[in-house]
Amino acid sequence: MGSPWAQEALRLVVLLVLGVFLGGLAGNVLLGSLIAALVFSGYQLLQMHRFAKWSASKKKVVLNQKGGWGELSYEYLKLQKKSRARKKKLGKILKRFRESTHALPDPAVLLNSRDEIEWFNKAAELMLGLNYKDRGQIVSNIIRAPKFAGLLQNNKGNASLEIRSPVDDAKSLELRLVEFKNQRLLVARDTTHIHHLMNMRQQFVANVSHELRTPLTVVLGYLEILSDDESLGKEYRERIDKMLKPATRMKTIVGDLLTLSTLDTAEPPLLDKCPEVKVSGLLNSLMIDMELLNSGRHAIKVDIQSNLMLRAVDSELYSVFSNLISNAIKYTPDGTQISVRWYEANGKAIFEVHDTGQGIEQEHLPRLTERFYRIDVGRSRDKGGTGLGLAIVKQILRRHDSELEISSEVGQGSCFSCEFPSPRVVFSTSSD
Repeated sequence: MGSPWAQEALRLVVLLVLGVFLGGLAGNVLLGSLIAALVFSGYQLLQMHRFAKWSASKKKVVLNQKGGWGELSYEYLKLQKKSRARKKKLGKILKRFRESTHALPDPAVLLNSRDEIEWFNKAAELMLGLNYKDRGQIVSNIIRAPKFAGLLQNNKGNASLEIRSPVDDAKSLELRLVEFKNQRLLVARDTTHIHHLMNMRQQFVANVSHELRTPLTVVLGYLEILSDDESLGKEYRERIDKMLKPATRMKTIVGDLLTLSTLDTAEPPLLDKCPEVKVSGLLNSLMIDMELLNSGRHAIKVDIQSNLMLRAVDSELYSVFSNLISNAIKYTPDGTQISVRWYEANGKAIFEVHDTGQGIEQEHLPRLTERFYRIDVGRSRDKGGTGLGLAIVKQILRRHDSELEISSEVGQGSCFSCEFPSPRVVFSTSSD
């Protein structure tokens, strides 16, 4: 019998032959052929109508038609069965996905390209205060926070911020946006316990440091008195001098810990509340002390742009500059050169300390600002280092919208620099 579509072709040929034959008998072959084609087209239209009616009825049996249309209904039914099976499988996967995401302890909210809420899990209801009525709403109309609106406008992707929970002010949430295709996933994380632990640590450090400061001061006082007592023998004075060094270092550590504790808990200085610091005067004063510390061991080159001022807390700025310069003096071999620069570039103020010393291996650079991290513990202690200086620098710079940049190459030296943004930069009218 051949394929169903071959049968349809045979049917067409038979009709055309019959039309030509009858047209020949009637004396008009063309008319007979046209009538045969019209009959075949009408038959096909009838079969098409039956197929459309059958497909709309969603019957699960093959259409009772011979030829190509019966075959077409069979293939159509096969595709329907496959489609239903695929939909059922996808439905199960989607159901498992929804169940798993609803079980997540962290809120998750799916946003479309217009930042409208398409879907959210159970945790988002509890922590962000969402409900079923919020679907289709712009998320910034539900989570009302100026910082959050700024996060939505940030097109860099994977940005994050911390806000108070819209449901409970006692809770802190870290919000993160994850970009994919034309949608974004808003993920939140409860950071209340992290802040609680950080506060506990800060309070512990502050309390311990306060408790240690007074007895250390007393011990140091007595040790200094005894070290100057000529009535004591040389052997006793040497032992006292050995005790003085670690006691002095411990007092310095306590002071640095208290400074860090204060920086951790204090609010960042507001830009419009910061005074205009004449950095050139501050650096010139600082360099007098640094020259005494240097004692001629290094050649120090100073380049200060005198009219470049900064909106900042002067005591904190002094701490940053003194830490960076004193580190260069302490840890750079004698005979090397140290350059100190304060200058403007592209509307920003830049402070830079560069040395031509032995340099630092690349593996140490990312960890230099960690608390108590030292490259060479013994050498650092001999120089009186506490391992907290760069941590203090990092905290102060963050409070002034800046970051510490460190570049170094072994055998070539190191460069420690920080860049202050243009809103903090002020130019004095005089150059003195």
